[in-house]
Formats: sequence, C-alpha cells, structure tokens
Amino acid sequence: MNLNQYKLAERAEVGADVGIVDPYSNEPLKQDDGSAVVIRVLGKDSAAFRKKEHELTARSSNRYIRRKCKDVTADDLDVAEREKSELLAAITTGWSGIDLGNGPVEFSQNAARDLYNEHTWIRDQVDVFVGD
Repeated sequence: MNLNQYKLAERAEVGADVGIVDPYSNEPLKQDDGSAVVIRVLGKDSAAFRKKEHELTARSSNRYIRRKCKDVTADDLDVAEREKSELLAAITTGWSGIDLGNGPVEFSQNAARDLYNEHTWIRDQVDVFVGD
C-alpha cells in the first residue's frame, strides 16, 4: 500500500462546504432561493488550522504555567469555548446564507468568530464536520 497517495494536507487546503442544519428539526437550512446555508472551511490538516492550534495551545499552556497548574475553573472552560470559536474562524473561508435578521452577513474571520460565539449550535456543527 502506497501511503503517499493520501495527500490530506493538500485536500485540507481546498476546503469543503458544511451544510448547516436546523437545530430543532435537523433539516438542512435553506436560503430564500432554496439553496443551502453553507459555511466553507479548511480541513484540520491545513496550515491555517495547525498554526492557530499551536498558537492556542501555547497560550493555554502559558496560562496554566502562570497559575502554577491550579485546577481547571469554569472561567477556563469559557476561555476554551471562545478559543474553539477562534480556531474555527481561522479556517473559515466564506459562507452563503448567513443572515442574523438584517440581511446577509458579510463574511470575515471576525464575523465568523462572533457567529460561532453567539450561535454555539453552528460552531458545534462546524466543529464536528472538521473533526470527521
């Protein structure tokens, strides 16, 4: 078996669309024109994912070193959730159909981070997709 045929990093750099589903019905969310609501993300083998993951790991390690490795607190868990949003935003490259009530939201990584922080059900779907 030639393992060189598996170019996961190359594929991760291309990215893929995550179809967002309704958290209540589990049905795909649709835009007014009937097309799917999607978020485009790079894979976990992408350079952007690895770079941000290393940055966040170093930041977390430094927090624990400064505190002399005290127990994990609820605040630490809140920080971890925000950092998950930050990581996913770093690999989000676009979207279609994201509307928060005032018309389509223009894509930016800051807007993605805010979306993931405010709508954790979307963050969870993207996180599961990237992890698969």
